Amino acid sequence: MNERGRDALIQAALAGRPQAIGHIYDRQHGHCALGILADDAGLLDKMMPDLVSIASLATIYDLAGLRPCPTGCGYRAIEVDLIAHLNDQHHWDFLSIAHKLGPEVEA
Repeated sequence: MNERGRDALIQAALAGRPQAIGHIYDRQHGHCALGILADDAGLLDKMMPDLVSIASLATIYDLAGLRPCPTGCGYRAIEVDLIAHLNDQHHWDFLSIAHKLGPEVEA
């Protein structure tokens, strides 16, 4: 994940945006981590379900790298799928996803 993606997730957390589990967005105005990224990229209205939009997120936020799940559960996927996995299966919050998958913050 690049800086833009990391920053979008951090801003969502700091703004207190509710987090959805298992859906891009829910009726309580919550968004999953991918929903936050889609909203930041202006793709949220096109996400249900649209593989082109998922590929666009992977391109915009540099989410094409193959990585193992940082929890050690054995799941291995490209980062765009790993974000959904961490959000939905492990219920990681936006900050945790941003800090584990985003670039290091330089001091």
